[in-house]
Parts: sequence; structure tokens; C-alpha cells
Amino acid sequence: MMAKLWKTAGMILITLLLVGTGWAASGGSESSLYPGATWSDPYTTMEFVWVPAGSFEMGSQKGSWDEQPVHEVVLSKGFWISRYEVTQAQWEHFMGHNPAKFKGANRPVENVSWNTSMDFVWTLNRDARAARYALPTEAQWEYAARGGPLCAGCCFAGGEDPKTVAWCEENCGCTTHDVGQKYPNELGIYDMSGNVWEWTRDGRTLYPASKIADPCAQCGRYGRVCRGGGWNRDAAYSRVTNRRRVPARFAFDNIGLRLVAVPR
Repeated sequence: MMAKLWKTAGMILITLLLVGTGWAASGGSESSLYPGATWSDPYTTMEFVWVPAGSFEMGSQKGSWDEQPVHEVVLSKGFWISRYEVTQAQWEHFMGHNPAKFKGANRPVENVSWNTSMDFVWTLNRDARAARYALPTEAQWEYAARGGPLCAGCCFAGGEDPKTVAWCEENCGCTTHDVGQKYPNELGIYDMSGNVWEWTRDGRTLYPASKIADPCAQCGRYGRVCRGGGWNRDAAYSRVTNRRRVPARFAFDNIGLRLVAVPR
């Protein structure tokens, strides 16, 4: 009996070690991962969090018109999303310059357009081996911000009190802050509410009235979608369902990004 227990404990330990070293990002099975599992990527120096496949109700009946109608979204594949917003140090390492207004190596990079964010993604993918990087789709972003399968139904990413989870107009001191200083959400992801808005892959479209699987609006005719709110807007803009449309060529000091990673 004891031998069997030790064997079981050993298998659990091996699984956790494999997850912690990014085993799944090198081709492992999704079934061995749990919501919120982490992978430290030595190539980008970013830490990623596992969000398993699932479904959720996207949008809000209490929000603005473009958050409606609430509709079911199915994400058929799990994905890794960065635990923190892309920092200025990470951006500068790959791009060779720092465009941010509010300087600080561990602050989120900002003052980057959707177009230059896509250049950053292309630069990462040029020499990447274990994974392919991308901006999250709008559906991936909201699912992760809500906490994925661990969602507690909170208005903000990680709770109902924006002061504890978000840097916004009420508490930021008119500047960005180092990533990861507020409480994380249910998956252990930081700053999905507040600090800086985050670019998504999607172009701005109206929500469908029926169930949809793996949506991604490629057309950017009406601008690209940013999510999460930022340091210079009041807390209401940091709700997990709030949407902002910005032309792809525009850059502002309250917009940054985070990434998703897909195993090669």
C-alpha cells in the first residue's frame, strides 16, 4: 500500500515539474494541465498561464450597447496567456527601443499601436522554437480576464473592488505602475483590469445574437479592439466586458499589450 502511495505521489510531482518547465508548450497533452498552471518561457522571459478550453457568456446586459447581446462563446482549444502585460524591458530587448512615456523596466510598455504590436509579435516568432506568439483574440482575452473555468462572476478581473485589482484614474497618480502590484484574478493573471488597455487581435464588429465558436474578427475597417481599461480612465472602463475601438495605426500612452502562446 505504501509503495503504491509513493508511486502515485511521484507521478504527481513529475507532472507538476513538467508543467512548470513548459512541457505542454513543447508538445505535451492539454489533459495534464490544470487551470492556472504556469510556464516560464526562457526565450521571451515571460511567464504564461494556462487557460483550458471552455465556454462562457460573452458581453454584458448592463454594459454599453457594444457589449450586447450577451452570447455564448465556445473556445475549442486551451491557450497560454502572459501572466503580466508586456514590460518595457521585454519590448526593448527585442525591438531595440522603448517608446513608453512613463519609463520603467518593469512597467508595461505603452505608446504602441496595433501595427507596431504586430511587428513585435512577428519579431518574436522569427526566431522562436517552442511556441508561436500572437495577440489574444477578443474572446480569449475576456475568457481569461473572467477567470476561465474558475470564473466567480466578478465585474473586474479578480474582484468587485477596483481599488484592489486595478490601477485606474481614482488611484494611479496619473501614471502607469510596475506590473503585478495588484491582486490577480482567479487564474493568477495580473492587471487585466487597469494599468494600460491591451490590444487584441480582433477588428471591431457587432456581437452575434447566437452561439459562436472560436471567433476572431480579422477585418479592421472600424479599428481594432482594446480591452481592460487604463490608468487615466475611471474604474468603470476596467470592467472585463468593456470594449474600446482604436485605429490600428494610433498609439497612446495608455495602451499596451499582452500575448498568447501556442505550441508549435
